[in-house]
Amino acid sequence: MRFVLVACVVASVVVGSTAQRPRIKIPSRIEMQVALQNPVTVDKALRCIEGLPCELPDSYAPLLRHLGPELILRRECPRRLCTPAQAKEAKWLMAQIQRRYPRKFNKTINTLLARNPHGFAG
Repeated sequence: MRFVLVACVVASVVVGSTAQRPRIKIPSRIEMQVALQNPVTVDKALRCIEGLPCELPDSYAPLLRHLGPELILRRECPRRLCTPAQAKEAKWLMAQIQRRYPRKFNKTINTLLARNPHGFAG
């Protein structure tokens, strides 16, 4: 279960909660903290965001690939996709990954910037 929690969190914070959008239950802060303690889970999520082969379930991989870069480079969840509470959780999660795994996080930023040197254009 911890294997997919980081992916679930990233995926869930980028999916809005209006009736027109699919709902994904956001794990609790405690569940996110447990997932963040697993470097393998964090590494798999970051690799997926970088566009490398994703070893996470298909239900999370597309969201990580397409919206993860925006979360990392802009440090925000697009308003069209996130509620204010989800955006707050996304910021918290990114800050935690950066603090706990600075080398992995910076590698992901550098990989994303190398693909698009002007940052994420949306």
